[in-house]
Amino acid sequence: RAQIRRAQRDFGELSVEVAADLRHAFDIYDELVALHQDHWQRRGQPGAFANTFFDAFHRRLITNRLADREIQLVRVRAKGTTIGCLYNLVSRGRVLFYQSGFPQFESPRAKAGYVVHAEAIRLNAAAGHSVYDLLAGEDRYKQNLATDTSPLVWARIQRPLMRFTAEDRLRSWKHRLSRIVAAAISQ
Repeated sequence: RAQIRRAQRDFGELSVEVAADLRHAFDIYDELVALHQDHWQRRGQPGAFANTFFDAFHRRLITNRLADREIQLVRVRAKGTTIGCLYNLVSRGRVLFYQSGFPQFESPRAKAGYVVHAEAIRLNAAAGHSVYDLLAGEDRYKQNLATDTSPLVWARIQRPLMRFTAEDRLRSWKHRLSRIVAAAISQ
């Protein structure tokens, strides 16, 4: 909390925008995508929005679900400069954080992600939403911002068919081989 308060003071007065129409939504979305892609490409990764099908899917989703308030696009600015954009999904009083974009700041004290999420949490609590869910992952910022966790259980149900048994055996052999190779490399 102290880091968030310090970062908020460093940024100065904050303005929070929530897309109310498609034009505004795509303005925020386009900036989010550009910031997100820049972040990952600087690290040699393609970024989540590199796939044109993925981008087209989200554009259709925003077009079809924004009016029903199931999509929330948020932009936080300070002194006219964007410090971050969030893409959230909303259902039954739960806000599910999906994706983000943040510019690169020189100061390690900037903590743009903390500030933007804190503002989004405040905004959604005031709107009457009961949960702001950071979703799966054990990233440090999620641990620091969260007040509760919910276990995520992965399950696979399938018929006992021969092809599934063969697939399971091949997967098991692949994992064993991977462990053997990793052990040989580390020696």
